[in-house]
Amino acid sequence: MPSYIDEHFEKDFVAPLADFIRIPNISPGYDPNYFTNGLVEQAIDFTIKWAESLKIKGLSHYVHREPKIPPLVCIVIEGEAPRNVLVYGHLDKQPHLTEGWSKGLGKE
Repeated sequence: MPSYIDEHFEKDFVAPLADFIRIPNISPGYDPNYFTNGLVEQAIDFTIKWAESLKIKGLSHYVHREPKIPPLVCIVIEGEAPRNVLVYGHLDKQPHLTEGWSKGLGKE
């Protein structure tokens, strides 16, 4: 009998990650329209919908926003363990660089 990870990894994690990567949400240091072009909102919506699609008991979320600071999506899963676990990630990406990488690792 396959484990949960074996059964769900490709469909629930790899495929959604590939879809997420297709959102061209480049870090605000490289995109002057970061706060107005709607790409960070697409990334937020995608992330929340993906988390909700997993149907995890006790899952909730909120988005924290402050002017001129990238938003923070907080996904909480209430559990029964005596401790908390924090997993951190970015909604934005660094752009491909054409210089500074070892041969074969840059955008060529």
